[in-house]
Amino acid sequence: MSKKLRELGELAIVDSIRKRFRDFRPRALRGIGDDAAVILPKPGSRYLVTTDLLIEKVHFDLAFTSPRDLGFKSLTVNLSDLAAMGGVPRYAFLGLGLPAGLSRDFLNEFFSGWARAARRYETNLVGGDLSRAPAVFIAVTVVGETLPSGFIGRDGARPGDGVFVSGWPGESALGLEYLSRGKQKDPSGRRWIRKHLLPEPRLRLGQELSRRKLAHSLMDLSDGLVLDLRRLARESRAAIEIETGRIVLATGFSAAARKLGRDPLRLALSGGEDYELIFTAPPKKWEAVEALARELKLPLSRIGMVKAGKPGVKVLDRDGKILPLSRSGYEHFIS
Repeated sequence: MSKKLRELGELAIVDSIRKRFRDFRPRALRGIGDDAAVILPKPGSRYLVTTDLLIEKVHFDLAFTSPRDLGFKSLTVNLSDLAAMGGVPRYAFLGLGLPAGLSRDFLNEFFSGWARAARRYETNLVGGDLSRAPAVFIAVTVVGETLPSGFIGRDGARPGDGVFVSGWPGESALGLEYLSRGKQKDPSGRRWIRKHLLPEPRLRLGQELSRRKLAHSLMDLSDGLVLDLRRLARESRAAIEIETGRIVLATGFSAAARKLGRDPLRLALSGGEDYELIFTAPPKKWEAVEALARELKLPLSRIGMVKAGKPGVKVLDRDGKILPLSRSGYEHFIS
């Protein structure tokens, strides 16, 4: 029978984590085991640093999220922030708050999922902290580097730019619908559930947009298409118009959403946690953007335009009329 964390103690837990990640690349000059990590950037690059929280019953539910999937997702949602700057991930720091009654198996499975993501995206765990907590609390900080071409922020959108989104918006939100309704084993929801539990950051897309200087602005899609575009519009001090007729939905998405009594378009506009990328690019770059999508074998849609005017987002239906939205995405303290 697996031991409880209270039987192991902090030193034994830290030692087991240190052994698991000892041979990961890239190596730090000093990693787990000391008071601080010692790391060096590549010559000519700049650090990118992002942090994120995942809290039980707020960001995940252990009733339908396995420890292995939680470990994978804890790292990849942070790597999505680096993708949104065109960066390259290097190192990660992990703060864990855990109930003392959790089993050692939970921890082993969590780090198995984390290690899977860390190997895939070459991100080494080099430090962090552990604490007893009334619920599972996860704080992740990732350190990355810019390419020689620099980084892309949210603040560069210009009038005349096209607005692009990768992937198919709404998939993760549909997966959460299946999970929250106890339909984990429904074969019709397998694809959407996987998208929600095991998001994959679009690092290569972000890096190529930076390397080839294709985008004026860039961010990841985490809280809903309309809400995140509003954030981009605000930072860029620009107006954005998107056309619902240009939003491409995944095959089978509409039927699956309606089966659960949900409007597929509303899910695509306001559903969160897709961890795709949204960006703006000038017309002279559109052909190169489309070529990049083919090269990466990644769905990419131009869904709107950047306009001059008051910062904000207008959603136009197929007749060109403004579509009112009662909710545009997930906001903490409001949603």
